[in-house]
Amino acid sequence: MNHNLKLEGISSLKTICIVKPDAMGDFLLSIPAIDLLRQMFPESKIYLLVSTATYQIAKGLRSVDVVLPIPLFSNQQRNIEDLISVSKFLHTQESKFDLCILMRWDCDYYWASPLIHTINSIVKLGYSAKCSERKFKDTPDYDLFFNDLNYDSSIEHEVVKNMKLIGAQIFPKSIYSEYLKISFDAHIHPDNKIAMLFNNGYYAVAISSSQNFKKLSTKKWISILQIISKEFKLPLVILGGPEDISIAENISKNTKCINLCGLLKPLELIYFLKNCQGLLAVDSFVKHAASFHSVPIIEFSPQSKLGNPESEYGGIRFGAFGSKSILIKPNQPLDSCPNDQCNSQESHCINNLDEEEIHQAVNNLFLNNNSTEITNV
Repeated sequence: MNHNLKLEGISSLKTICIVKPDAMGDFLLSIPAIDLLRQMFPESKIYLLVSTATYQIAKGLRSVDVVLPIPLFSNQQRNIEDLISVSKFLHTQESKFDLCILMRWDCDYYWASPLIHTINSIVKLGYSAKCSERKFKDTPDYDLFFNDLNYDSSIEHEVVKNMKLIGAQIFPKSIYSEYLKISFDAHIHPDNKIAMLFNNGYYAVAISSSQNFKKLSTKKWISILQIISKEFKLPLVILGGPEDISIAENISKNTKCINLCGLLKPLELIYFLKNCQGLLAVDSFVKHAASFHSVPIIEFSPQSKLGNPESEYGGIRFGAFGSKSILIKPNQPLDSCPNDQCNSQESHCINNLDEEEIHQAVNNLFLNNNSTEITNV
């Protein structure tokens, strides 16, 4: 293993703290790097700080010793006292860590930088970020990080960036994909009756996302599914959380889809996706979980085709990583939104997707299986 130069020569660390205050989808993309860290330091006691939403998934990881849930601070909640309380609790567990790692490319998000600032650690490792490039300019400029990644992290997938941060050598994407499956399958083995009902396979749509501008409207979903549902010989199911039940019921009434929203907990959903034959999804936890199982994915982006593919919603950095996939974008943004990102707080530019393009993608990827890489359709 070609370790990061800053970790090279370190044979042992007594305690390591990994900070990953993320939503569930982004957290999944850090699992290979966390497993790699365990391989590098098998005798270390590894702590993992995650959001309360991610805790149920994270606590099953075999590569860490202690998982601690912390509040997922939004960028509007700037209460440093809450962060200090987290660090005080950590101090009751370990007075000082040998290494603290922040696995977020935008170090200010969820107040990750101030949180690490309060943790007592000999070494602190993360992505360098010049003040002028920081996402939230008013966040205190804590000089936290000792290593500077000597590559353009904006054009690589989050999985690759996390692996490189820990010190992995550059692998072909096929090797990363295989590592994802091995790493992921080692952790997820729940028994679920709903999964047994679909042992013969199914297709799925994932309607939920953490941000509204990434979601398709109910009307748009119905229009798309009325066109493509007749193509499938296997069942077509709707996946989402409890908050999506009423929307999914409306979609189900107007299509041939089976509503499973709210019936599967995150770990159960991950296991359930093993038998999925194809997924249509907005940017979501379900999309990333399906990619770990190499499920073919048609993913929908709110960014128009006129936008920069290297930007946050362009598909390169947070797209389906371990799967054959097709990325579909609107031809152009709606109203006054810029090319790179929809500025609406509600479902907006993404509803400008071309339904015939989606129909063609279904035929190519699910029925003919012709696509091998992320494609801007």
